[in-house]
Amino acid sequence: MKALINRMKSCEIAVRVDNPDLIITASEIIPESGNHLMAVILDFDKDLSKIQSNEKWGAIPIALMAPSMGKFRDVAKGVRILRGLNLRVFLPNSPENLTGVRILASIGVACCIVPEGASIDWDGLADLMTYAILEGVPHAPVEPFDFMRRHYRENSYIEWGRSYFEDPEHFLHLDSTGRAAISRSALLKGDFIGDVNYLIAAAGAALEWKKLARRRLFLENHPCSRCPGFKICLGRLWRGEENIAGCSGFFSEAAEVLELYHPKSAVEGEHLWQL
Repeated sequence: MKALINRMKSCEIAVRVDNPDLIITASEIIPESGNHLMAVILDFDKDLSKIQSNEKWGAIPIALMAPSMGKFRDVAKGVRILRGLNLRVFLPNSPENLTGVRILASIGVACCIVPEGASIDWDGLADLMTYAILEGVPHAPVEPFDFMRRHYRENSYIEWGRSYFEDPEHFLHLDSTGRAAISRSALLKGDFIGDVNYLIAAAGAALEWKKLARRRLFLENHPCSRCPGFKICLGRLWRGEENIAGCSGFFSEAAEVLELYHPKSAVEGEHLWQL
C-alpha cells in the first residue's frame, strides 16, 4: 500500500484497509507521501456491534463499511466513543439496514445506506429519505440523503453517488498494483481504464464515460430519460422495466421533499468529514 501511495503526489486519497488496527497507520502514510487524506475506508466484515472503537482514532476521517448494525444493545455500549469520532457508518441496502441506519442516526451516529444491489425496498427507502431530510427531531446526518439536501439545486443534477465514493468525476478506484477503474464494482470485475502512472488520462476517460453514459439514455429514449426524478437518480438505480414504478416514484417524491426542505439541526455530525 505504501509503495503505491508514494507513486502519487498532491492527490486526495481515500485509503482502504480491512483491519481496524491499520487505521492510524494508514492515516499517517498519506500526508507523509505528499498527498491529502480524504478518509480511511475500513472494510469491516463483522456487524458494527462487534467493532472495538478506539478513542485514539480521534479526528481521523473514517468510513466504516459494515454488513449490518448487529444488536443494538451492543452498539449502545460503545456509542459514546462512536459519536466522538470523525466517523461515518456505511451499511448496504437491505430492509434490516434501512431500520439500522435510522436507529444509528437517532442516537447521533452519522451513517449512510448504500442503495445498490439487485432488489430495493422503495417504500422503505422513501420512509428513510423523508426521515433524513424532513424529520423535526434532531438526528445525525443520513447519507446519501444529507448529500442530496446539501447539494440540491432546482435546475441541476445531483451526483449523489459521491456520498459513498461512487462518482467517476471525483473518484478512481485503484487496485494494489495501481490499475484504475471507474467504480468499486468495475475494479472487482477487473474492468480497468488506466493506471496510477497516467491518472490524469484515466480521470479524463472516466469523465468521458460518465458523459456518454448519460447521453446514451436520451439517445436511446430510455425510460429514465422521461422520469420526473431523473435529475436526482440519473439512471443510477435502473433495475429494468419491472422496477420503473418504484424507482420513478421514489425519485419523484425525493425531488418534492427536497423542494420542501428547510434547514434543521442535527444531534451530531457537523464536525464530520464530508463528501
